[in-house]
Order: sequence, then C-alpha cells, then structure tokens
Amino acid sequence: MAGTADAGAPARVRGGRRRTQLSYRLPGGLSRLAGPVTDQPEQGRMPRLKILLSAYACQPGRGSELGVGWHWALEAARDHEVWVLTREYSRPMIEAALAAHPNPNLHFVYHPLPRWLRFYLGRPGYLHLYYVVWQCTVPFVARRLHRQVDFDVVHHVTYNTVEVPGFLAALGPPFIWGPVGGAQLAPASLRSYYGRYWAIEWFRGLRKRLTPLNPWNQFAARRADTVLAANADTEALLGRLRARRVVRELETGIDLDSVPEPAPPAESACLTVLWAGQHVPRKGPELAVDILAELHRRGVPARLRMAGDGPLRRRLEQRVLREGLGDRVELLGNLPHREMQEFYRSGEIFLFSSLQDTSGNVILEAMARGIGVVTLDHHGAAEIVDDDSGVRIAPSDPTSTVRAFADALEALARDPQRRHSMGLHARERVRTVYPWAHKGHLLRDLYASAVRRRQGASGRV
Repeated sequence: MAGTADAGAPARVRGGRRRTQLSYRLPGGLSRLAGPVTDQPEQGRMPRLKILLSAYACQPGRGSELGVGWHWALEAARDHEVWVLTREYSRPMIEAALAAHPNPNLHFVYHPLPRWLRFYLGRPGYLHLYYVVWQCTVPFVARRLHRQVDFDVVHHVTYNTVEVPGFLAALGPPFIWGPVGGAQLAPASLRSYYGRYWAIEWFRGLRKRLTPLNPWNQFAARRADTVLAANADTEALLGRLRARRVVRELETGIDLDSVPEPAPPAESACLTVLWAGQHVPRKGPELAVDILAELHRRGVPARLRMAGDGPLRRRLEQRVLREGLGDRVELLGNLPHREMQEFYRSGEIFLFSSLQDTSGNVILEAMARGIGVVTLDHHGAAEIVDDDSGVRIAPSDPTSTVRAFADALEALARDPQRRHSMGLHARERVRTVYPWAHKGHLLRDLYASAVRRRQGASGRV
C-alpha cells in the first residue's frame, strides 16, 4: 500500500540554453518509505526513478487544481516511485482513495500550515497568503526528505501559477516546473463585466507584466531543466524569463473511461445552453446572461442552465429579472459530481464566457460528453477548441461580443446536424489530444531526459 507521512496535441518544445525548524515525524520511520528502488528495468527501458512532486492542491475526485495535482501524481507514478508533498487538508480524501485503490508507487507527505496561520483558515482573502507561507516552509521538509531518499527529479505541479514557483528548484536534483499558467490577461475591452473588481484585475495584470523582473521567478525558470507552459500567453512570459526549454502542455486532462458515451441527440424546439463555473467576474457569468438576453430579443427559443455559485450570485439574479429571463435562465448553484453528470446530459451546447482563464476544465468535461463549445477566442480555450469542435468568438467591446456570441448560437439553434457533428468531433478531440494517459508518457520522457542531461553535465555515464 502507498506510504503516508506527516510533517507537522502532443507536446511542443521551444529550445534554449541547454536541492524555521519544523517538527518532523514519519510513522515507522522515514526509511520505510525511502528505501532504495531495487527493481531492475527491462532491457531497453529506462530505470525507475525517485520523484519528489510538490502538489499543494491535490485531491481525488475533484476538479480544478485539486484534481490536476492528483492526476499528475497518478501519471508520474505509472513508471516511477513518487513522493507527493501536499497539505494536511487533503489527507482524509487521499487516504480513503488509496485504501480503495492501493498504489505502491505513491507516498504522501502532508505538510500542514503553521499553527499561527490556521486561525485564518476559511476566511476570505487569505488563500494566497496560505499558499505563499506553505511554499516558504515546505523546502525544510523537502530537504530532510531528500537526505533520506536521494531524489532523481523534483517536480512542482500545483498551484500552477507562474507567479509563485516555490523554492524547490534549489533542492539539487533536476527540476521540472509545471504545467504553469496564469500569464493571460483579461481583455480591457470587456472590463465593464468586472465592475469595481476591475482595479484588482488591473493590478493582477501589472504583476504579470513585472514577473520577468522578479528574482524568484528568474531563478526557478533558469534553474528548471524544463518548464511546462499551459498556454501561449505563459509560454511567451517564460521566454522573457529565459527558461532553458519550454514544452507546451495543458495542465488538465480527461479520463474518458469515467465518462459515459453521449446519448443520441433528442429533438427539441428550444436550444439548451450550458454554463458552469464560479460566479466571479473573471468567469464572465453576466456576459452569459447578456448573450441569452440577446437571443431572447431575437426570438430564438433558447434557455441557459448555469451551474456554480459565488459572490456575483445576487447580481446575476437581479440581471435575470431585469432582462425578463426568469423562465429562460436557471441558476442551479453548486452541484455535486453525480448531479453534474445529469447537468451535462441536459444540454446541447456549452457556453464558455470566461474573461481570464489558464484553460478551462469544464470545456474538456463538456467535450468529453459530446457537447460542442462556443467560447471566446483567447487563452487556453482558444487552443482546446478547434473549428470542428466549437465556435471561437474574438473578444471585442461588450455589444459586439454579445452579438457575435448570439449569432453563433442562433445559427446552431437552427442547425441540429451541425451541433451533432460538433459534439462528435469534440469527444474525439479530447480522446486523442487530452487524455490523462498522455501526461504519463510525457513525464516518462521528461524525467529521463532531465536525468540524462544532468549526468552528461557531470561527466557520469
């Protein structure tokens, strides 16, 4: 069984230039988890490596960054022995998952937040502080663990923000960073959808522009053997940071084995449009409501089902009533996993109106269920959705953007055959380009190449 510990589109490569005192306790002693790997590799196969993977967000059965951390850990453990540094919060869910499905290649080390900071757990506005403090303290745990295990590769996975790479690049072994994202900026032409929150987004954009001047980021980018970039915006920023080599790879993926085959499309006189996400400005929920209002004014029979919740919920309710859409828009709130399956089955088109997003897990979830996507043509969404699996709308001013979305949805409402074709292409695209198994193949190659380069640089055979 896996060990646990407690510490109080194929990849595209851009070439370049060529390891406070914390209480530390491991049940049964650390040597039980850290013994040498004795498995002999098959002829022609690379040796099994010992990987330290940093995943602050890591939890089974979840979406977003929690699911990203969990899946990358699973894929790394396909070929190697992996120690995962994560936070104490995820321990119950991880241990339950490992009890149900043991994985002898996975060992988890749970690093809790400092006691003085736990008072603020759950309070709004402190998430970034938690993360930065965790990243500042976890190197002490990692260094002690490295002395026992002697890792071959260190890999930082989550959070995947390019702004906070952590300090594990200094640990010693070859360092892999990413996939990282977050360099994308919201279009200023649509800032009205942010309202008073635009000042926060503007400041965020300023931080991104200044990132190349940050010594912390410079060190991580230049020390990393390879950096994985989740989208084109982040790849460009990593170029300015002089990363040695950058590989384009989406941070998320899909496991089609867990997704049922889509049902044949049902005849309907009313187009059902789905939307899912937090009700926060950057996700563009008010833009989605404005698009449906435009369809309503045109007399197009359509309804909008919105899954999710957040601070803009009340404003959305008011907007729906003001536009006379009470019988056309359903605000469903947060839905558990099993109800999300029913949610996806209820729709014919997925609307992704996010104004700023590294990629969009919900896009892959919809495409895996045979649903075409209408999205803004920017950030990660522009790469996930192609011309066969959806429609991409160029960001413009609010009026033009709403009309362009409405034009696309109106055309799809009148063409069920095209909707069906888009859905088939969408499922095939995620099957061939974005399965989680591809990440495992990528990691096998990345880790082996990083170790070979280090051995070559040190003159070892």
